Parts: sequence; C-alpha cells; structure tokens
Amino acid sequence: MPTRTAYFKNNMEYREFGRARVRVSAIGMGTYFDGFQIAASHILGWPGREDKVAALRKGIELGINLIDTAEIYNTEPLVAEAISGYKRESLFIATKVWRSHLKYNEVLKAARRSLKKLRCNYIDLYQIHWPNTRAPIQETMKAMEKLVDDGKVRHIGVSNFSLPQMREAEEALSKYELVSNQVEYNLMVKDTTVGVY
Repeated sequence: MPTRTAYFKNNMEYREFGRARVRVSAIGMGTYFDGFQIAASHILGWPGREDKVAALRKGIELGINLIDTAEIYNTEPLVAEAISGYKRESLFIATKVWRSHLKYNEVLKAARRSLKKLRCNYIDLYQIHWPNTRAPIQETMKAMEKLVDDGKVRHIGVSNFSLPQMREAEEALSKYELVSNQVEYNLMVKDTTVGVY
C-alpha cells in the first residue's frame, strides 16, 4: 500500500498555465502572511520560519510545483531555503514587483533583488503586484520585456488589475504576452471572474 505522500504525489492534478504553455499543479502554495507577520518579519525575522519552510517542502514532496511570493511579502528568502536541493526546472516560481518600483530602472533593480533573494537564475512568472498610474505602463512593460530578453524572467503577468488595466498592459507589450492576472479569490471573496487567461 502506498504511503500518503506517494498517494498525493501520484494523484496531483496538473494544468497548463494559461498562455505560458507550462504544466503547473492545480494547487499552488502562497507565501503571503497577514500584515502583522510581514511587518514583524522585517523587524524580527520570521517567527516559525522552520515550520513555514517545512510546509513548503512538504507541498513540493506532495507534487505541488507552483510557489507564489512577492518582494513586499519578504518571503523570497524563505522560498529560497525551501526549494534548496530540488531541481529548479521542476518548479514554477512566481514573484511580484511592488507598485512603487514600476519605473524602468526600478523594475530591473527589483528583479535583480528578487533573483538574489530567491537564489535563482530566473523567475518563471514575474508580475506587477498592483497597478500604479504614476508609472507609465509602457515603461514598466518595456522593462519586463527586457527581463525576458535577458533570460531573467520566463513569463510576464499582472496582479490586481481590472480588465481595462490588463488590456492596457497587454497593448504596451511589443514582443510577449501577459500570461496571467492574479486576483483575490478566497472563502470570503468569491465574486472575482478574471484570472489566468
């Protein structure tokens, strides 16, 4: 009789991730914690860090290959620790650039910081965390395409964009397509209809 871990790993459902044409687990692991934990992590380091790393590792062992983080969460180093020792190409790592870093050079610097914290050579999905009308979307998307050209990012996405904002972002791209729009959807918020496309 197979172990519980083997059973879940053998029965994990995978789906094609939107336009990215990549297979990812139907269940992903997010690394956002509440605002208090994020603030505490910046000041005190992560309380319960070992448990969080162990949970991510257990998810990977069970067949989950999609891990989501963001520069503002301050969990990229935690993800780096959790994925250490696993084949990088077997994982799909998504992170997000914060809305105050959307000017061209700031996007490039933020991506470099994220890569360093993740201890990775590339990011599978790099997303704009929130739209920012003070940074022209054309400038942001030019930087995102530069990251893809340089091999630092595989796919471009957005997060918390309305449909018109998403269309504007896609129109600002000249070489690549948006592969996703990450939106809030949980037990409390179920009315969102836009997501991966």
